[in-house]
Amino acid sequence: MSIPQRILEFFNESHSRVYTSRELRSEYGKKYGALNARIFCNSINRLLKKDRLQRSSNRTNEGYLFTLDNFSGLKTRFEEYLIPQDFPNRSYLLSLLNTDSFKANQSSKEEKGIHQTPLSKEYPKRYLGYKKVNLFLAKLVAFSMGDGHLNLNHNKLVLCFFLKEDACKFRSDFSTFFPRHSCILYKGDGCFNCAINQYSFVQSLFLLGAPSGNKVYQSFLIPSWIVYGSPAIKKAFLSVIIGNEGSKPSKQYRRIQFVISKNEKYIEHLLLFINQIKQMLACFGINSTYTQLRKQVGRNYYARFYIRGEENLELFYRNIGFSYASEKQEGLTMLFDSHQEAT
Repeated sequence: MSIPQRILEFFNESHSRVYTSRELRSEYGKKYGALNARIFCNSINRLLKKDRLQRSSNRTNEGYLFTLDNFSGLKTRFEEYLIPQDFPNRSYLLSLLNTDSFKANQSSKEEKGIHQTPLSKEYPKRYLGYKKVNLFLAKLVAFSMGDGHLNLNHNKLVLCFFLKEDACKFRSDFSTFFPRHSCILYKGDGCFNCAINQYSFVQSLFLLGAPSGNKVYQSFLIPSWIVYGSPAIKKAFLSVIIGNEGSKPSKQYRRIQFVISKNEKYIEHLLLFINQIKQMLACFGINSTYTQLRKQVGRNYYARFYIRGEENLELFYRNIGFSYASEKQEGLTMLFDSHQEAT
């Protein structure tokens, strides 16, 4: 009996059965002995080409889902991967989760309101309209939604950096764009912090869309001046928020995992926020996976998605990259340097 026939045998024993790639390969190993991953994939592809098996359109953490003809079972199991059965308001949340394609939105010249903030009293109107200044402000809003904290009194903003060199670069950039304000660098708990302790600046950032207080226990979305801003504005924001909350890609893990947490009360806004990120990525031709929602043991909920596949990773590398996260940018660069050498 050939390997594809042996694989098909597992499904013939139960026509309604749905297997993940990992489960199917494990069952094969128990019955016939370990099977090389490449041979397994080739055998599965032969069955798919002959329409002997059906496969889910997207992967789970354990690979694709396979069945003979149980399409409803395939759909049900994939939705369970996205969100467990016991979630309240599950149908509506699934409607927010159940998409992996986003249309690029149109750019807008919507007024950001920067000239109605306290910054307008400290810097000339023309200066605040400069493109580079606005790109830096978009990065600051991203930081406030990621590895930053803006206090409730709006007189202190603290940003966290894994490496001192990134913190130093940020402080230098801040001094360049906002010389009338100060940025203090100091060693934090397992990181390096940059603090801005002036009300006029922090309040201005809040008025531009930065959240204040504990981000896990409140709802907020990316402000429209960024979501519908120019490609450069989108890039500035994405490079920081994914630099903060995205994982480091490597030769072993050729992907970027993006994870954000919220309290149960704000799950809807968590998913809407994630969808904003994915929509902005689509503006650069970058496709991301379905979003998965999970409960953290003893903690809150988190949503995550991946940027995976050579084309999507390369588009991210060429068009966005990681800002102020040099260790992640180095991993991304090495990944494509090794890819180019291999080709």
